[in-house]
Amino acid sequence: MKREFNIKKLKFKKLKFNIKKLDFNTKNREFNIKKLEFNIKKREFNIKKFEFNIRKLEFNIKIRELNIEKLKFKINK
Repeated sequence: MKREFNIKKLKFKKLKFNIKKLDFNTKNREFNIKKLEFNIKKREFNIKKFEFNIRKLEFNIKIRELNIEKLKFKINK
């Protein structure tokens, strides 16, 4: 009887442990998914920043070209 009880107790402990392990793994996986989503957002932000910098650069080039035209106009005047 005692032996049977110990086997049941052991099975229960093992089951409980496996459930906790599973729960931990699930939380870990959820954390990794969140981390991944964060990294994707960070990457998207960096791409937008990069695109913004390219636009700024293009804008600066246009301003420079405009200034060169103005200067040419003054010289020709």
